[in-house]
Amino acid sequence: MANRLDPDVLSAALEVLTQRTARSHDPPAAPKPLWVESFVVNGTDLQPDFMSRANRSAMLAMQTFAPDCVELWRALRLPGWEVLPTDPKRVDEILSGLERRDAATEAQWPEAKLAHEVYRRVTERLASRSIQDLRVQLTSAAAAASGPDIAVAIARAFAIDAEQRNLPDQITLELGSLAATDAPRTVERLVTMFRDWRDHHQTPFPALQLTVDDLSDRVIGALTPLLDHLERSVGWPLGTVGLEWHITRPAAVLANARYPLSTSVSRGRLRSVRVDLESLRQTHGTAVADLVLATARAQVSETSIQLSAGRSPNLRDLDPEAVSPAERAERFAEVHEVWRRGADRVHALLKQGVSWGTDDDPRQLPARWAAYFAYARSTWPEVTDGMAETLLRCLAGAEARPDLLWRGQELLTKVLRMVDAGALSLEELAPSGLDADDLAGRSFALMVQRRRPS
Repeated sequence: MANRLDPDVLSAALEVLTQRTARSHDPPAAPKPLWVESFVVNGTDLQPDFMSRANRSAMLAMQTFAPDCVELWRALRLPGWEVLPTDPKRVDEILSGLERRDAATEAQWPEAKLAHEVYRRVTERLASRSIQDLRVQLTSAAAAASGPDIAVAIARAFAIDAEQRNLPDQITLELGSLAATDAPRTVERLVTMFRDWRDHHQTPFPALQLTVDDLSDRVIGALTPLLDHLERSVGWPLGTVGLEWHITRPAAVLANARYPLSTSVSRGRLRSVRVDLESLRQTHGTAVADLVLATARAQVSETSIQLSAGRSPNLRDLDPEAVSPAERAERFAEVHEVWRRGADRVHALLKQGVSWGTDDDPRQLPARWAAYFAYARSTWPEVTDGMAETLLRCLAGAEARPDLLWRGQELLTKVLRMVDAGALSLEELAPSGLDADDLAGRSFALMVQRRRPS
């Protein structure tokens, strides 16, 4: 296992992690939207009606292996799962009471009440937009070599989804290592793709970003004018296409740890950073992978750049409709165990400050969304209380201290992510003092400014 690091590289990483930067400027507003879930698919595997197929597959998995909220809660071992009953008759009584919003049932079974609300929201999410960010794996060499057909095929794969307004919020094209000789042809394929979309669809194409694993001046210098050309060719404003940095090697981030990231690194296009935790742990060990993640988090902490990490564990090929009664218990236990590990990964990363992760099988989506919604529904009162307290402290003085503004922005960003994901509604947030203008502005400093006497 190659888990040794150069001492200078390690020193640079430790330096950025231990620095206490004097934040003299206001924090940036949160980007929109804030992501929770990405789904990876190979470009050659895209089929028409892809999003609708994914929604149906995810919903079928939940209806088969977690037909009610109690079963899902116990399967994932979410907070309070131990006290929930296993007797089917008792479960039916509780669910009936919760459906009627019976006050006595809600008071007696707060864990079931939370599970019921989470299950409802997961069902809504899976029914229509189970995927937020769809990642299409399309290496630059393959895109350049395959001609325009693959670009047109990708665009037309979303035709039915576009008609049904069932597109993801963002599409990310994973280009991998972008060779200078491939870049111009790759971008021309993209021009073909988006012109075809423009000519055949009235629905705007979702937000777009390209994933690269090299942010060197050489790559960015070659890519920037090509992206400018892409945007002009399809009539998009300059800067529409974002970039994501995919970190697969420790040296990629640790060697430059002394220099916090900013959008200027990529000529204003860097929107997100993704750490490939699983491959880093496999090749370099858990300690090195966690150091890479912590360093990347520190590098983006004073920016609007989003950070993602972690992939759900694999489910073996299993058709829910083919499960016989005799196999039911064994298959349920198998799926529940994989879901549980996925939920545990989500919660472990949330503790490390990372809310955004990746799946590659629609049957993983019930666990991803349930784990995040359970976290959001359990913690949002504490988050909003902290934000209200910070707001009062900012308004108490003639001028808000920068450290309070940064703390307030951190809490506001958590709330905004919950709202963007569908875990919270504006009506629920009203008692905390947040209003529609606060959510639209996405800036804690602006919140403070709006509440000061004019």
